[in-house]
Amino acid sequence: MSGVPQALEGVTVVEFGGYAAGPWIGKVLANFGAKVVHVESRDRPDGFRLQYPPYKDGKIGINRSGCFSYFNDSKYAVTLDVKKPGGVELARRLTDWCDILIENMRPGVMARIGLGYEVLKQTNPDIIWLSSCNMGQTGPRAPTGGFGSQLSALAGFSGLTGEADGSPMLLYGPYIDFVAALVSAPAVLAALDRRKRTGEGAYFDVAQYECGLTFIAGALFDYHANGNIAERAGNDDPVAAPHGLVCLITTAAGSWNSAAMRAAVSRSSRFVYDSALPCNTVNPGCVPNPWYSAAGWCGFSPYRRSDTLRRSTDSASGSSAGAPRLKPSGPAVAVSNVEAIAAS
Repeated sequence: MSGVPQALEGVTVVEFGGYAAGPWIGKVLANFGAKVVHVESRDRPDGFRLQYPPYKDGKIGINRSGCFSYFNDSKYAVTLDVKKPGGVELARRLTDWCDILIENMRPGVMARIGLGYEVLKQTNPDIIWLSSCNMGQTGPRAPTGGFGSQLSALAGFSGLTGEADGSPMLLYGPYIDFVAALVSAPAVLAALDRRKRTGEGAYFDVAQYECGLTFIAGALFDYHANGNIAERAGNDDPVAAPHGLVCLITTAAGSWNSAAMRAAVSRSSRFVYDSALPCNTVNPGCVPNPWYSAAGWCGFSPYRRSDTLRRSTDSASGSSAGAPRLKPSGPAVAVSNVEAIAAS
């Protein structure tokens, strides 16, 4: 589809499935030049066509979904009804033509309709087949259907997201679908390289849940090695400093002298103050951060773990005064907004 030579030019892909997990893999391959055919049934089209906005002019329609277009750009599309006579035969013509087959149906669906891996490799012996579903093709949880949002909870993302004293929070969108897709796309590329060298195809059983677990590997290792159970901690980070609170910035030191400012800041435990101000009377555990001063600002960086910050800034400092070279990692907030923040 491009006049410019593409990395995957000449590679052919057939995609059975819908929503994000399968089509995102095909999108990645198509964007690098593969010829990808997205297969649907008009009786049961891809769910992104009719179930997820936005739609052109706000009207739901089979070819009006921006979401579907985003996940399926650069592809061809066909509709097949494999439950009608001739449907499977037409599908087999596609599967015999392709280098790669991607499917994200429930376990066993492809085999039940006559398009299982063992059947297809009889006529396309070097086919590269990738199945992507919630819990994989085998095991006690294999029949569990669902979407990436459910997997975010099952894998522990939701339990680790949010304030320490708040409720678990759901990640936006099918987060683990994207993780699994970007594990799967390199896998099929590796299989293509292997096929060039050996002439052999490949079969991948991708459990999206397991792909998601790799993104919290640190917490899992810490538990198995040390018995530590990770908990929600808001924006705090165990190693980054300063982190987790709010950076207050003003262009003039005098701005901090108003009674309203001092009262607003003193009401909030979320602020840590520079030693140039009488902060010890408000927050005895404050940590100086001269970074803003060096940049021509009067500013104060927040951090709860004072001892951690001192260790990291002392080692990073190149000056005799021990001024840290670390930039504040919290959001900068204008002084005019401090009262609202402190009161929240």
